[in-house]
Amino acid sequence: MQIRRWCALIVLALPALAASAGSTYLAMGDSLAWGYSRFSLDIEPNAGDQGYVALYADHLATLNGGVRPNLVNLGVPAESSDTFFAGGQLGQLLNTNYPGQGTPSQHDLMLSTIADQHALGNTIDHVTLHLGVNDFLTLADQPGFLDLPSDQQFGQVLQVFGTMIDNLSLALDDLSTLAPEADVMVMGYYDPFALFIDHPELDPTGTGDGVAIAGISGEISPILNDVLEALAADFDATFVPTAHLFAGRELELTRITELDRGGPNIHPTELGYEVLAQALIAIPAPGSCVLFFLAAAGAAPRRRALTRPSSSATRTCCPRSP
Repeated sequence: MQIRRWCALIVLALPALAASAGSTYLAMGDSLAWGYSRFSLDIEPNAGDQGYVALYADHLATLNGGVRPNLVNLGVPAESSDTFFAGGQLGQLLNTNYPGQGTPSQHDLMLSTIADQHALGNTIDHVTLHLGVNDFLTLADQPGFLDLPSDQQFGQVLQVFGTMIDNLSLALDDLSTLAPEADVMVMGYYDPFALFIDHPELDPTGTGDGVAIAGISGEISPILNDVLEALAADFDATFVPTAHLFAGRELELTRITELDRGGPNIHPTELGYEVLAQALIAIPAPGSCVLFFLAAAGAAPRRRALTRPSSSATRTCCPRSP
C-alpha cells in the first residue's frame, strides 16, 4: 500500500517535470498519418492536426496536466517508402508543413524538424511512423499487373518488400540516431479489401479491380505487418497492431465501398480513426511509474550502437515465397 501511495505521488509530479521542457510529437507517413478521409472533404490544405494523430496528441495532453505536445505532422497522402526519401508527391500540397510539391522530401523535413526542435530545447518524445502500404498499392495500379499469373505477381511483390525494408531501415536508423529519446511507434495496417472476399457486390469500381486486389492483399497484409513488427523490434521501436481491430468491420470503419479518385477508398471513417487512436493509446506510455523507478535506480537512458542493416540482411525477414 505504501508503494502505491508513493507511485501515485510520483505520477502526479510527472506532468510538472515534463512541463519544464517542451515535448514534441512527430507524426510521419502516408495519408493515414495525415488524416485523409476523401478528396471532397480533405481538399483544404492543413497541417495534419486531424485523424488519429490529433486524437493521440489529445490523449498525451491528459498525461501531461492538460498540456498538449508540440505536434508536427509530416504525413503525405500517397507517400511510399521510396518517395519518403525522394519527395515529389502531389500529396505534399495538402500538408501545409511543406513549402509545396517537390523538395524537401519527408525524410529531409524529418531531419530538419528534429534539429530545429532540439535547437529550441524541446525533446522528440513521441514518434509515429505509418509507412509502407503504398509501395504495394502503387504496384497494383501498374497497367497489366492484376492480369499477371500469380507467381509473377508475387515475384514483383517480393522485390517491393526488399526495397521497402531497406527504406524503412534507413528511416528508423536515422530516428534512433538523431532522436534517441523518442518513443517510436510503427503503425500496422488493416486490410480494407478483405470486405470484397465475402461481398464482391460491394466493389465500387464496377470492373472487379477491387475484388482482384482483395485476393492479393489478403496474402500481402499479414506479411507486411510481420515485416513492420520485425523492423520495429530491430530498432527498439514499438509495433502497433491494427489489422485485428478492423477485421470484419471494414464496412463500418473504412470508406472502401466508396470511389475516391477512381479507386476504392481505403481510408478510415471518423470512427475508424478513433479506433486507430485507441490502438496507440493501448500501448503503455513512457514515463509510467515503473519506468520512473527504473530511472531513479540509475538506469541509463536508452542508447545503443547502431549498425545500418545491409540490404541482404534486412531482406531475410521477408519470406521467400508468400
